[in-house]
Amino acid sequence: MIHFVLAVLMLFIVPLYLALLWNRLGFGKWGMMLSLLGTISNVIAVVANGWQMPVIGYYIEPGTIWKTGVDAELPWICDRFPIPQLGIASIGDFFIFAGAAVFTTWFICSVIRRFREDV
Repeated sequence: MIHFVLAVLMLFIVPLYLALLWNRLGFGKWGMMLSLLGTISNVIAVVANGWQMPVIGYYIEPGTIWKTGVDAELPWICDRFPIPQLGIASIGDFFIFAGAAVFTTWFICSVIRRFREDV
């Protein structure tokens, strides 16, 4: 349940943050938009499948926020890609990871730039 609550918070906070700081975020804004697109994709999959994320091709213990993906709605955005040591991911998860990588790279580069300007 906490995953869904955090996703809904991101759906409201990130667009507000982007609107307020669009010109100051530089390239990092595109990373935030990628993460937002991934979150929207995951929320759509969860809502379309009875508030549970279907996992296609793998067994999931019943009673969790995931369910087996037999007859899943929108199967192309459900969890289906195994990631060793982490679990099973969806297309939306990859967008979230890519967006976080872009934003983090931008943030580190901007901190280094500011540090060099101050020195």
